[in-house]
Amino acid sequence: MKLSLYFDHRYYLDAGGIPRSKQNFNYEYFQKRHLKVFDDIRILARLEASSSDEVCDEYSLGPGVTLVPIGNWHGPLGFLMNISRVKQVISREVSLGSASIGILPGVIPSVAIAILAARGRKFAVEVGGDPWDVFSPGAYRAGLRPMVRWFSRWLLAYQCRRASAVNYVTSRLLQERYPCSHGVFSNAASNVELPEEAFVEEPKRYADLGVKPARLVFVGMLEQMVKAPDIAINAVAICHRKGMPVELHFVGDGRHRKDLEELANALSLSESIFFHGRLSAGEMVRQVLDASDIFIMPSRAEGLPRALIEAMARGLFCIGTDVGGIPELVEKRWLVSPNDAISLAERVLLALANVDDMRSAACRNLEFSRSYASRELSIRWHEFYEAVAHLDFDRRASAEESR
Repeated sequence: MKLSLYFDHRYYLDAGGIPRSKQNFNYEYFQKRHLKVFDDIRILARLEASSSDEVCDEYSLGPGVTLVPIGNWHGPLGFLMNISRVKQVISREVSLGSASIGILPGVIPSVAIAILAARGRKFAVEVGGDPWDVFSPGAYRAGLRPMVRWFSRWLLAYQCRRASAVNYVTSRLLQERYPCSHGVFSNAASNVELPEEAFVEEPKRYADLGVKPARLVFVGMLEQMVKAPDIAINAVAICHRKGMPVELHFVGDGRHRKDLEELANALSLSESIFFHGRLSAGEMVRQVLDASDIFIMPSRAEGLPRALIEAMARGLFCIGTDVGGIPELVEKRWLVSPNDAISLAERVLLALANVDDMRSAACRNLEFSRSYASRELSIRWHEFYEAVAHLDFDRRASAEESR
């Protein structure tokens, strides 16, 4: 059975002309999930010729997994200039009559859903984030941000109501904000699946705190300000002013890195802020986590963050904001409001003054993270894809239309 998968991912052609992913969408990802139910996966996404030697993950394609390039663009204006091609490619794909899943929120899946709905076709969606948070003040810098925020919220609510099967990455939050229609198959399964090697045997002991500066770690792309790296830097400055010279290590890269380096210099933190750039997922990131004391996630918006769960699996103490799925992961006392560097700094200082509390939270985090082991989540994902496979996609009408 065929599956058309629509999402706003960007693949890159390597020097040999092979599409690769800079995230975790490698061939194994599709093998473990989709290919257990479907035998022909067609991915509709953007494709760009790589202009650098940046590290990419393993090959994304293989037997049963095909990429259907839908063009390439950057930003809203770029999309508008390519919209005719996007509609053409998606319309041709819809005519095949295959099962359809849109990974939301996103532009490509939204176009696909509009075409599917107009033709009376059923479709499924995976909801991985909340645009209301993504376009909140400070998270996304654009003149039309308020309008885009309201429209995106309305659109996602509509798409979830129209879908014939829905998977949410959260256990509670996204379901409450964007409910599906009564009687529709609804599932809760995170995109985060951790292999056995992602887990440590015991949590961090924090025996050497006070001997050296406490080491904070931030893992996330710096392409937008959604994850609030600026708030993290300002919180470090506050800790320094209060006599606690902590370090902050960034794992991730993006166009705002230079701005953040300038902010660190302006706050006289150039010797306390470290930028590691983008590291390959897996062991390289785990090494940085294992060398750290506190994982911070001051995000302005999140779905259910993989980086946070990976840090918990390393037995780390974690602090996060009260947005998205973070409250489903972190204890309430270690949550802060977004855009609040003062509260973030205060939580860091409180933790460092109460090492026993850090150990207790780290132990709880490690235990809680085990519910995101691959073997646990694979069952829930299989149930969702089975439900999608059994939807009536009106293939006879599709075949007639393609003729």
